[in-house]
Amino acid sequence: MNKIILDTNFLIDIYKFKIDLKQELSKLDLEPYTISVLDKTMEELERLSLKNMNARVALHFAKKFNIIKTEGDYVDDILAKFEDKNIIIATDDYELKRRLKCKKLVIKGKSHLMLGN
Repeated sequence: MNKIILDTNFLIDIYKFKIDLKQELSKLDLEPYTISVLDKTMEELERLSLKNMNARVALHFAKKFNIIKTEGDYVDDILAKFEDKNIIIATDDYELKRRLKCKKLVIKGKSHLMLGN
């Protein structure tokens, strides 16, 4: 089973670009999968939602998924430690994408998702 973990900016961007996550995932043949969000990502969204409408909507959307309890302070550092071949990190953060050792799910052309290594 694939475990997809959504990063903060990815959650904000799929709303901002009006991307249907479920529809796009179905095109990528990742079944079966679960979608999760780090507890630290939820904290980031809560902070950002005070000033940003997209973050506010992303926070509401993220509450639908499994929340992973983590230790550490910085979301990118926690995500960069995942190495399992069945874990896919969904992010649009350039620096984080370079650090990741697992598969990546990214937004392409502000319209669809693409899976990469």
